[in-house]
Amino acid sequence: MKPDKKSPFSMVNGWTFFPPLIFTVLLTAVVMANPTVAGSVLETLFSFITDKFAWLFDWYYLALIVVVLILAFGPLGKKRFGNEKPEYSTLSWLGMIFTGAAGLGVLTWTSVEWLYTYQSPMWGVEAGTVEALQQAAMMPLFHWGPVFYLGYALIAVLFAYQFYCKKVDDTLPSTACISLLGKKRARGGLGKTIDIIYIVALLSSVVTCVGVNVPTLVAIITNIIGYEPPFIVSVVLIMAWSIIMAVLLFAGLKKGIGLLSNIRVYVGFGILVFVLLFGPSFFMLNSFTDGLGMLMQNTLHLVCNTDPYAKSGIPQNWTVFYADNANTQ
Repeated sequence: MKPDKKSPFSMVNGWTFFPPLIFTVLLTAVVMANPTVAGSVLETLFSFITDKFAWLFDWYYLALIVVVLILAFGPLGKKRFGNEKPEYSTLSWLGMIFTGAAGLGVLTWTSVEWLYTYQSPMWGVEAGTVEALQQAAMMPLFHWGPVFYLGYALIAVLFAYQFYCKKVDDTLPSTACISLLGKKRARGGLGKTIDIIYIVALLSSVVTCVGVNVPTLVAIITNIIGYEPPFIVSVVLIMAWSIIMAVLLFAGLKKGIGLLSNIRVYVGFGILVFVLLFGPSFFMLNSFTDGLGMLMQNTLHLVCNTDPYAKSGIPQNWTVFYADNANTQ
């Protein structure tokens, strides 16, 4: 007898596919029907959440840091999940983690963030001053440094525990909650709700990345050719981006994502070495060292920062936005 051929749709989880799909289609239709009003509503909602609840996000990250540090340096840090030999070197894994989180943003938005902080510094500092320069050197190291990667570390621990200890082979967040909620709740309505929210948040974060980075690429092209390209260029960039990612995912972790991350690490560090050698080398080294010292001195303040008195907006519009979008991915 010939083995039964499974339809691709038989492997689709209806609860994690159709509700997010319906929500996405409806939201897209509403936005396209009246982009101006929809944009105003979304902007108001974003400002309300990041302004009124910035303290909640800060407390979450503070608790996350404490938990990860306890797991890493406490007695549990010596435990090993599984007995398998590592498939990739530590350097390759770090490369995949870094490029998966940073990607294009680290090459473009770090310089934009420098200017943004210099022009609108926090804590009542006057724009364009030496103090503003010090903040501008510090903030990219904070946002793109190890603090925000602790969120990835905790999520990795949760799923690694499910894979290697519980022998569960799916990546649904409800599965990671079985130990906390119990199998009945995690497989029931509460678990399905968690999965749906997760998929919607994941789609939203991907859309945000595309919405932030494609205009950046278009601006770079505009600066090179001297005029703004037509809208079709943005469409082509998005399609090319989607096709490349689809091919990489289809190729698998080793031949796709792993290979690309290694290439991006080499190219990225190559660009850094080029800029360091042919740019104002000693000034950059001095600025980096000074910024690192500022970061070490102010890390705890930056994690808890809401700037409630000067109201620069940087913690709300950048720190909270970046941290939650990055960790959703």
